[in-house]
Amino acid sequence: MELEHQNTEAMYRKIIDTANDAIIIFNAETGIIIDANRKSGELLDTPVKDIVGRHYTELHPVEESEKYSAIFRECISTGKGISGMEVHVRRSDGMNVPCEISLSVVEFGEKRIVQSILRDITERRRVEEELREREERLNAILKAFDGMLYVCSQDYRIEFMNDKIIKRTGYNAVGEICYKVMHNRDSICPWCVNERVFKGETVRWEVKSPKDNRWYYVVNTPIFHPDGRVSKLSMITDITERMREKESLRESEERFRQIFEQSEDAVVIFDPVDSVVVDLNPQAQVLFGYSKEEFLRDGIELIFSQENTSRFKGMLKGLKKDDKLRMDRVEIKRRDGERIICSVRGRIIRLRKNDVIYSTFKDITDRVRIEEDRRLLQTRLIHTNKMVSMGILASGIAHEINNPNNFIMFNSQLLNDIWSDMVRILDEYFDENGEFYLGGIPFSEIKRIIPKLLLGINDGSRRIRDIVSNLKDFAKEGRRSLDSKVNCNTVVEQAVSIIKNQIRKYTERFSIRLEEGLPRVMGNPQQLEQVVINLIMNGLQALRDRNRGVYVETSFDREKGMVYIRVRDEGVGMSRDVLERITEPFFTTKMDSGGTGLGLYVSNLIVREHRGMLEFQSSPGMGTTATVKLPVVEE
Repeated sequence: MELEHQNTEAMYRKIIDTANDAIIIFNAETGIIIDANRKSGELLDTPVKDIVGRHYTELHPVEESEKYSAIFRECISTGKGISGMEVHVRRSDGMNVPCEISLSVVEFGEKRIVQSILRDITERRRVEEELREREERLNAILKAFDGMLYVCSQDYRIEFMNDKIIKRTGYNAVGEICYKVMHNRDSICPWCVNERVFKGETVRWEVKSPKDNRWYYVVNTPIFHPDGRVSKLSMITDITERMREKESLRESEERFRQIFEQSEDAVVIFDPVDSVVVDLNPQAQVLFGYSKEEFLRDGIELIFSQENTSRFKGMLKGLKKDDKLRMDRVEIKRRDGERIICSVRGRIIRLRKNDVIYSTFKDITDRVRIEEDRRLLQTRLIHTNKMVSMGILASGIAHEINNPNNFIMFNSQLLNDIWSDMVRILDEYFDENGEFYLGGIPFSEIKRIIPKLLLGINDGSRRIRDIVSNLKDFAKEGRRSLDSKVNCNTVVEQAVSIIKNQIRKYTERFSIRLEEGLPRVMGNPQQLEQVVINLIMNGLQALRDRNRGVYVETSFDREKGMVYIRVRDEGVGMSRDVLERITEPFFTTKMDSGGTGLGLYVSNLIVREHRGMLEFQSSPGMGTTATVKLPVVEE
């Protein structure tokens, strides 16, 4: 019997020591632990021998011991066990470990013991928390999804619907047949892909619902459940507006293609990155004489010179979104060898989600020839008008300036030689007799002043000679080319120097104000001088008396890229009727005083030929402001 008891005890000890849960046995009356297995030591991170002899309440956190004591006392007093209650045990390192506890009261004769089985549920808690977080993330994703979601089973039963699809259907249809709820159908949808999805495939497509005639983008993907079931998750996005935009874009591109193909101008489309030709219309093929295939292969080098090719490609690469490409005149070489003149316009447009440069080539060869003929006639007219102006000026200048000025220059040099000899004698006299006076001025002061006076007379005479020389140059017929880079400040100064005599005759109040750093303009300086002279002379002749003035200024409008020359007078002004006709040929208000009516007409032609504008502002009694606007040189 004793042996059997020992064997039973050994078997019991082996069972509890090999158990996966912590087993702790304590006296029901005293609460003192009388036994514990190996797993208990691992759970509490304490040797088993140190667990035995402690009170069971010491196993739990102090703040929770009273709660657990009350529960355990009730269990012991009633004899009813506890199963599956969650508690915390306190390890030796102070960490609280969540456990699931089971208590059972056992009677041994007159002694009662309590067997406590503790199972560490830390991992279960972690998994549960992870599942909870995943569920929260999933709910957040479902809530944030800007579309409709539903889940259905393999027998087409709806298992889940989000708020958006409930709103579309009008009610929560979980448990009902999907094709009836979604599309008002009595049979499976012809486009249904459930079989493919349940085999593990994710299927995407666009569909127009017969229920509301709206377009939807649908993504169907399988959901694999732990029990082996497979459901279908359907994510639906309303793409009706996108489809409408797509259709509108298709129609727009079709309209563009028709306009492109039927345009009377030659149209060439370039890639803004590498300047290669992307497309060209039939009219471009006719104008250039090359087929579309040839042009796409070889590019603009077929029609441009090497210099113009580099220039044009540079303009294409430098083009920005809101910029406009502009070449007023460029020579084109056709396939048959004929050379024509074209104007080119272009800008960046959006085509099939890509930026391209849309450019048009217009043949202006005939127009250029007509303009050249007209310019030849204008040149003669301008020169004739110039000669009239020069005749008037020359008649008052020839005898008044040339002969007296030669006399002054000769005599000033003679006086300089005489003074050189005279000053030596006067120095000797000064050394012997001391200070003396000449014309009431001490000799010591005269000796310093007279060389400066003689130098001033000589310099003034040379300036007069230069002015006369400028008049002669002005009278020469200027070159027709407008390819000089002209400084408008120099133009104004030269014009003023030519008519300075006339200015002094008409007014005591004349001033010029020139803006520093003025950009250059492209043109003919002599012709622009003629314009300024005409405007200043008109202003001078409009003055009532010498106390009224004429003011000339230059400025630069950076925003418009224009240089301005303004001539403002305080003269009699003009009525609206006169102002409207001021640039008409042979129209003049000074017929009685010899006016020809050609000055402003010719001036306007010159300014227009320089791609500029001549504008007037005037009212009776308030004077007149004439403004010449010229485009700056594109560096």
